[in-house]
Amino acid sequence: MTKYASSDSNKQSSSDNASANSSPNHESTERIFRLLHLLAANNCTRQAIFEHMRDYYKINESDDPRAMASSQRAGRMLLRDIQSLEKMGYQVNKTRSSNTTRYSLAVGSGPGSPFLFNQTELDTLALLHTLFADPTKYAQSNAVQPLPTPPPRNPFAEGILSLIERLIATLPSKQKEYFGRWVRKPFIYFNLDTVTNYLPHRATIDTIVQNISWRQQIHFEYASMQRRQGTTLHEHVDPYYIIHQDGHLYLIGYSHKMNTFYEYRIDRIKAESLGPGCKHCQGWLESTLVDAHHRA
Repeated sequence: MTKYASSDSNKQSSSDNASANSSPNHESTERIFRLLHLLAANNCTRQAIFEHMRDYYKINESDDPRAMASSQRAGRMLLRDIQSLEKMGYQVNKTRSSNTTRYSLAVGSGPGSPFLFNQTELDTLALLHTLFADPTKYAQSNAVQPLPTPPPRNPFAEGILSLIERLIATLPSKQKEYFGRWVRKPFIYFNLDTVTNYLPHRATIDTIVQNISWRQQIHFEYASMQRRQGTTLHEHVDPYYIIHQDGHLYLIGYSHKMNTFYEYRIDRIKAESLGPGCKHCQGWLESTLVDAHHRA
């Protein structure tokens, strides 16, 4: 009796057949993900695939080479993985020469999106979703297990959630179902919350970011904590970056007038007063441009 006719092999064969008829589990999803990346970048023989992915196909150095044949355990796993890729919309080219078959991924083939996440990446994406999601929007309320209080709106939440949901729409049905279960009842609530609703200040943030990218000084009216004191004009400020701390968004900038760094709270910057350089310089530049236009 040979190794391939043993009872263990028969059990393995039954297991393989059962697995072939069931949905991909976490282990096979990871293996298919690695195979996709390997074939996308290389034109591989069956032997080369098993050498690169020895652990995924459970091949040991002591195994008989016949274990990699298409009729045996590892060979059957590879054929099923290739079939899974083809069902997703990928075209796997198979070229045969001198009794050797080479496999590669056709350029441009595949579903509308190239994304195929492994389990760790899918868990990370779900956790990222909870950073910006309103718990009450996705999960049903339960008096016995109350949900966290919805956080104030983050100015980037809608865009980030929209992007994540577009990515999820391209995934296989099993991964979509897994993500949906996590969203409806997260295991971890880790909201990137703010004390203030910063969505109305998105335009201010975008303007500041634009000036940072241009390495351009700015000026603005800054509201005092005490409303009676009105606002203070800050000019010749070098904007460096915006940071989230203590529940608020702050601009870290260097004031040339005071020769020091300041933390400016975004919601206290008057959006209509925000401009480049200094207020007087901006007015002078605008009048100069108008005069030049009239002279032309």
